[in-house]
Amino acid sequence: MANSGLEDLLNKVQEEMNQLRQTVALLVDEVERLTAENNRLRIQQYKAVEQMSLPTEKHQKIENTASNKEEDHQQEEQRMSSGQARLQSFYNEGIHICHHYFGSQRNSHEECIFCQDIIDSLGDKG
Repeated sequence: MANSGLEDLLNKVQEEMNQLRQTVALLVDEVERLTAENNRLRIQQYKAVEQMSLPTEKHQKIENTASNKEEDHQQEEQRMSSGQARLQSFYNEGIHICHHYFGSQRNSHEECIFCQDIIDSLGDKG
């Protein structure tokens, strides 16, 4: 008789553990989804800020004379290095910047040759 009560108690604990595992799995999935969405929104915000600054730069270039060509070149290099630094920071935060996995989270300590190729190619232009 006491054995039956113990079995019932063990079954109840096992059911609660299964429910807890399911809840944890749902939470992990939700965290992954929210992280991916956060990364996507951060990149989208960065692109929007860049696009907002482009018309101003184009307008300034129209007004510039030939004597300001060197200054324009320096501003372009600064803008490129700023973009490279931003991409590098995304990569350092564990976000893919390559075309294959753009915006998705990298596994911890995982290196991506596609992302590295993009960073290296931007460094060669600068």
